[in-house]
Amino acid sequence: MEIKTLIRQLQFLFSAFLIAQVTFLGIVSFVHEPQTLKANSLLTQFPFITASILLPFAYWFFRKQIDNIVQINDLHEKITAYRAACLIKWACFEGATLLAIVVFFLTKNTQLQYLAAFLVVHFALHFPNNVRVYRDLQISEL
Repeated sequence: MEIKTLIRQLQFLFSAFLIAQVTFLGIVSFVHEPQTLKANSLLTQFPFITASILLPFAYWFFRKQIDNIVQINDLHEKITAYRAACLIKWACFEGATLLAIVVFFLTKNTQLQYLAAFLVVHFALHFPNNVRVYRDLQISEL
Protein backbone atom coordinates (compact mmCIF):
# COMPACT_ATOMS: atom_id res chain seq x y z
CA MET A 1 0.00 0.00 0.00
CA GLU A 2 1.25 3.43 -0.86
CA ILE A 3 1.62 6.14 1.78
CA LYS A 4 -0.69 8.53 -0.10
CA THR A 5 -3.43 5.87 -0.01
CA LEU A 6 -2.94 5.48 3.73
CA ILE A 7 -3.26 9.22 4.25
CA ARG A 8 -6.49 9.37 2.21
CA GLN A 9 -7.92 6.42 4.15
CA LEU A 10 -7.01 7.97 7.48
CA GLN A 11 -8.48 11.30 6.43
CA PHE A 12 -11.73 9.64 5.36
CA LEU A 13 -11.98 7.66 8.60
CA PHE A 14 -11.09 10.70 10.70
CA SER A 15 -13.70 12.80 8.89
CA ALA A 16 -16.36 10.16 9.58
CA PHE A 17 -15.49 10.18 13.30
CA LEU A 18 -15.54 13.98 13.40
CA ILE A 19 -18.86 14.26 11.56
CA ALA A 20 -20.40 11.72 13.94
CA GLN A 21 -19.27 13.71 16.98
CA VAL A 22 -20.44 17.05 15.60
CA THR A 23 -23.78 15.61 14.51
CA PHE A 24 -24.41 13.87 17.82
CA LEU A 25 -23.51 16.98 19.83
CA GLY A 26 -25.65 19.13 17.54
CA ILE A 27 -28.69 16.89 17.86
CA VAL A 28 -28.39 16.58 21.63
CA SER A 29 -27.87 20.34 21.99
CA PHE A 30 -30.89 21.03 19.79
CA VAL A 31 -33.15 18.56 21.58
CA HIS A 32 -32.26 19.63 25.12
CA GLU A 33 -32.26 23.11 26.51
CA PRO A 34 -29.12 23.29 28.63
CA GLN A 35 -29.34 24.29 32.25
CA THR A 36 -26.60 25.48 34.54
CA LEU A 37 -26.47 22.98 37.36
CA LYS A 38 -24.11 22.41 40.20
CA ALA A 39 -21.42 19.94 39.22
CA ASN A 40 -21.53 18.08 42.51
CA SER A 41 -22.80 14.68 41.46
CA LEU A 42 -20.47 11.93 40.39
CA LEU A 43 -22.34 11.63 37.09
CA THR A 44 -21.51 15.20 36.09
CA GLN A 45 -17.89 14.88 37.22
CA PHE A 46 -17.31 11.53 35.53
CA PRO A 47 -16.80 12.93 31.97
CA PHE A 48 -14.18 15.39 33.27
CA ILE A 49 -12.37 12.61 35.12
CA THR A 50 -12.58 10.29 32.13
CA ALA A 51 -11.27 12.97 29.74
CA SER A 52 -8.40 13.77 32.09
CA ILE A 53 -7.42 10.10 32.04
CA LEU A 54 -8.14 9.14 28.41
CA LEU A 55 -6.46 12.10 26.70
CA PRO A 56 -3.06 11.74 28.39
CA PHE A 57 -3.27 7.97 27.94
CA ALA A 58 -3.96 8.43 24.21
CA TYR A 59 -0.96 10.72 23.82
CA TRP A 60 1.29 8.42 25.82
CA PHE A 61 0.16 5.28 23.97
CA PHE A 62 0.46 6.93 20.56
CA ARG A 63 3.97 8.24 21.30
CA LYS A 64 5.01 4.79 22.54
CA GLN A 65 3.65 3.18 19.36
CA ILE A 66 5.36 5.77 17.15
CA ASP A 67 8.68 5.04 18.88
CA ASN A 68 8.21 1.37 17.98
CA ILE A 69 6.98 2.10 14.44
CA VAL A 70 10.03 4.19 13.60
CA GLN A 71 12.20 1.11 14.17
CA ILE A 72 10.30 -0.87 11.51
CA ASN A 73 11.98 -0.92 8.09
CA ASP A 74 9.15 -2.37 6.00
CA LEU A 75 6.81 0.40 4.79
CA HIS A 76 3.76 -1.90 4.70
CA GLU A 77 4.29 -2.88 8.35
CA LYS A 78 4.80 0.77 9.28
CA ILE A 79 1.53 1.73 7.62
CA THR A 80 -0.40 -1.05 9.35
CA ALA A 81 1.03 -0.20 12.76
CA TYR A 82 0.46 3.53 12.24
CA ARG A 83 -3.16 3.00 11.29
CA ALA A 84 -3.71 0.93 14.44
CA ALA A 85 -2.02 3.56 16.62
CA CYS A 86 -4.14 6.34 15.09
CA LEU A 87 -7.35 4.39 15.60
CA ILE A 88 -6.58 3.76 19.26
CA LYS A 89 -5.69 7.42 19.84
CA TRP A 90 -8.86 8.58 18.08
CA ALA A 91 -10.97 6.04 19.97
CA CYS A 92 -9.74 7.46 23.27
CA PHE A 93 -10.49 11.00 22.13
CA GLU A 94 -13.89 10.05 20.79
CA GLY A 95 -14.77 7.98 23.84
CA ALA A 96 -14.23 10.97 26.10
CA THR A 97 -16.29 13.16 23.77
CA LEU A 98 -19.19 10.74 23.45
CA LEU A 99 -19.30 10.20 27.21
CA ALA A 100 -19.51 13.95 27.76
CA ILE A 101 -22.32 14.22 25.19
CA VAL A 102 -24.30 11.33 26.71
CA VAL A 103 -23.98 12.70 30.23
CA PHE A 104 -24.95 16.15 28.94
CA PHE A 105 -28.01 14.49 27.39
CA LEU A 106 -28.90 12.93 30.73
CA THR A 107 -28.19 15.89 33.02
CA LYS A 108 -28.59 18.97 30.76
CA ASN A 109 -25.51 20.43 32.45
CA THR A 110 -24.06 23.25 30.33
CA GLN A 111 -20.53 22.54 31.56
CA LEU A 112 -20.69 19.14 29.90
CA GLN A 113 -21.86 20.71 26.66
CA TYR A 114 -18.81 22.99 26.76
CA LEU A 115 -16.55 20.06 27.59
CA ALA A 116 -17.96 18.09 24.66
CA ALA A 117 -17.49 21.05 22.31
CA PHE A 118 -13.90 21.48 23.53
CA LEU A 119 -13.21 17.78 22.99
CA VAL A 120 -14.64 17.93 19.46
CA VAL A 121 -12.35 20.85 18.64
CA HIS A 122 -9.43 19.01 20.23
CA PHE A 123 -10.22 15.98 18.08
CA ALA A 124 -10.47 18.13 14.94
CA LEU A 125 -6.97 19.50 15.55
CA HIS A 126 -5.56 16.00 15.02
CA PHE A 127 -6.52 15.76 11.35
CA PRO A 128 -4.04 13.39 9.65
CA ASN A 129 -2.49 15.64 7.01
CA ASN A 130 0.55 14.76 4.91
CA VAL A 131 3.03 16.64 7.08
CA ARG A 132 1.82 14.97 10.27
CA VAL A 133 1.96 11.45 8.85
CA TYR A 134 5.40 11.92 7.29
CA ARG A 135 6.69 13.46 10.52
CA ASP A 136 5.22 10.71 12.71
CA LEU A 137 6.57 7.92 10.51
CA GLN A 138 9.86 9.75 9.99
CA ILE A 139 9.87 9.11 6.25
CA SER A 140 10.66 11.45 3.41
CA GLU A 141 8.02 12.28 0.81
CA LEU A 142 8.04 9.73 -1.95
